[in-house]
Amino acid sequence: MNFQAVKTAIIALLESYAPKGLFTVMAYQQQVHDADAIAEYNRHVSVFYKTGSFNTAGSRPSAGILQHDMTFDVQMLVSAHALVDLATIDNPASTPQQLASALGAQYSAGAHADELLDDLWNQLFIIFENPLNYQLGQTGITIAEVPGKLRLNDFQKSDIAREGQTVLIGASATLNIRCVELTAGETSKQPLVGLESSLAQTADIATGIPDLNVSAAPPGVDVENGS
Repeated sequence: MNFQAVKTAIIALLESYAPKGLFTVMAYQQQVHDADAIAEYNRHVSVFYKTGSFNTAGSRPSAGILQHDMTFDVQMLVSAHALVDLATIDNPASTPQQLASALGAQYSAGAHADELLDDLWNQLFIIFENPLNYQLGQTGITIAEVPGKLRLNDFQKSDIAREGQTVLIGASATLNIRCVELTAGETSKQPLVGLESSLAQTADIATGIPDLNVSAAPPGVDVENGS
């Protein structure tokens, strides 16, 4: 199906911007990321195909095209390091003021991570809404807008998580794209085997009421009269 080509094109488009230092393209599927695993790069994007719907208006074509409205899940993850004075935190003799000062570095890191995430969202919006990128670099398949929907929307942030000296913040958005799927159709006109009724019926001409009697049953089937 063409949606697979669209997914590959989305990843390729994002990877073309990754060398510019905007972000790192990770996996297609949402994953659980350890703080240490993402310490080297602090902005990550992953995209995977989430849902698809087809245009069912009118009669189903025996051969032709179907409109495929696709939704991709765009996951963003940002990290920032907090310069926490662990010696102060671990020292039982530290005063409340000293602890508050040491822990304050984590909150500063959280604010920085939040700013980085805002910038990442802005960059992704620019990339996907750029008219030059509407076709995702594809020429062999038809890619179009989904009527009534922005290509990239439904942005939502998660809460900031703190893991040691690293703070993490994630976000998600949806990417809406329409493509055309070709259907080959079914040319065989042979009836399916096993769909004929196995119960023979004879009708009373006067009343029009079916007469389900023993003689009407096929061989090997016993019919009991309830009267």
